[in-house]
Amino acid sequence: NEFRLKLTNLYDFTPASDFDYTWEMLFNGVEGASGTFSAGNILPGESGETVIQLPDMPKDKEAVLRVYAILKEDKLWAKKGFTVAGEQFVIKPYQFPTELSKSQTMPSVNEKGADIVVSGKDFSIDIDKSNGVLKSYKVNGTEYIVHPLEPYFWKVMNDNQERNRYAERLGPWKDAAANRKVTDVKVDKDTKEKQVSVRFEMTLHVGDVEYALTYKVNGEGEIYVFADYKPLSGKIPLIPKFGMRMAIPKKYSNIQWYGRGPQENYQDRKSGYFFGVYEKPLDKFITHYISPQDNANRCDTRWIRFMSDKNSGLLIEGLQPLSFRAWPYTEDDLEKAKHDYQLPDRDFINVNIDYKVHGVGGNNSWGKRTLPQYTNDGNKPWSYGFIIKPL
Repeated sequence: NEFRLKLTNLYDFTPASDFDYTWEMLFNGVEGASGTFSAGNILPGESGETVIQLPDMPKDKEAVLRVYAILKEDKLWAKKGFTVAGEQFVIKPYQFPTELSKSQTMPSVNEKGADIVVSGKDFSIDIDKSNGVLKSYKVNGTEYIVHPLEPYFWKVMNDNQERNRYAERLGPWKDAAANRKVTDVKVDKDTKEKQVSVRFEMTLHVGDVEYALTYKVNGEGEIYVFADYKPLSGKIPLIPKFGMRMAIPKKYSNIQWYGRGPQENYQDRKSGYFFGVYEKPLDKFITHYISPQDNANRCDTRWIRFMSDKNSGLLIEGLQPLSFRAWPYTEDDLEKAKHDYQLPDRDFINVNIDYKVHGVGGNNSWGKRTLPQYTNDGNKPWSYGFIIKPL
């Protein structure tokens, strides 16, 4: 496999031969091969091409190539081997799941008052008919949900956004999820696929909008969640985030994910964060800003594991790339605190599982707005989904 790479030397006086060049191939986020290559002597302001011989690609895995330029010798400002530049290329894209896995047994479904209960041999799932939330997920006697999985559209401001009227412009979305109204509920049994599906039709009071939320459950207790947003008319503000949130037990505070990392990254701050499998405990996953504000988002995530010390926990797989974040506090906690030490350490993990999150902006910090390509247009349709499984 030949990979042809074009290099452009943006230095004013330094030739490309002043650096060594390395490459590594990652398969589903884990390094599978590496090597070196030559860039020749590309002079300042000029471009050149080189060829990298890549290994065979596994059929069922995403293949990502990373390339680096590193210092050949010690400098006053860095040691030999220091990475001066890097880039990544997706050679073979990730195969996202499209549906739940095939099941051997049919789950049962019962309606008890305002609850729709889907259950099987080792699991029980409780969905609230009145508001569409997933309020209980028990597997082998373990409850995974502390606060229900529900639609959620608000992103806490960062410092840049305080001065560009973010709260005023996007404010109608703050309580949009809390004020949603369920207009229809459909429960279906698919005996061929051995799945139960529950579909909610809702209205959101941010304009003339249709919002549908679908849950599918198979006989193994895996849950498929899909949200679909359609604006019908009117002028709807930008959406702070298109997603959902829930709280899970604090014991699952070891976070592993396959996506961009390891540090936080957002739509307009992500190109320098490479794909990989990363792992952090919750207290290292969050970012401690002096002035409490939105933090800890990770973009283009394929899957997330929330694990206890015994490696049990919850797996969330995107049907497409996800943005996600986890905090030991709530959005309200973050908005009320003036200093980092005032943030409480709650006895749960507040998890947002999102599709797209409004960018951080910051072209200046006194009124300039986030560039339009990094915002979420409320007048466009949006949809996304994910699968939840026990570990």
